[in-house]
Amino acid sequence: MCMVYYLGTDSEAPLFPVWDKAAPAFYVASVGDNELERVRNKLPHRNLRYLGSHNGCGCGFRSYRDGILISEKADATDTNGDHFALTQYLRELPSSSRQSQIFGCWSGDEGEPVEFERTIAPEEILNPNFGFKEREIVTLEI
Repeated sequence: MCMVYYLGTDSEAPLFPVWDKAAPAFYVASVGDNELERVRNKLPHRNLRYLGSHNGCGCGFRSYRDGILISEKADATDTNGDHFALTQYLRELPSSSRQSQIFGCWSGDEGEPVEFERTIAPEEILNPNFGFKEREIVTLEI
């Protein structure tokens, strides 16, 4: 099972190169119809996007599980690269996206209730102690 992350924004959020096994990196994709309906009640924004890491899913992003920061030590450079690319992507969103939000959960748990909420500036994602929490909505101060 993998972690998945969704971005909700009221302005256009461009797609970003599709994940490529030969050159794995951060990417932004369309949200599938099944997930769209389950995520829409958590992220009631005009546009929804799937945020992917170098792993091809969300597992490459740092996250907290049972209160412990999980980071793939072997892939620290790639994980830091994912966080840097995500931050850059968020910074480039139009200023009308002031209430953009990210929701993360285990794949298949999109319909489960939200457990955590917080508001951050995109730059906080660069902090090595930053990690997403399972079933968390992160509101972005853009």
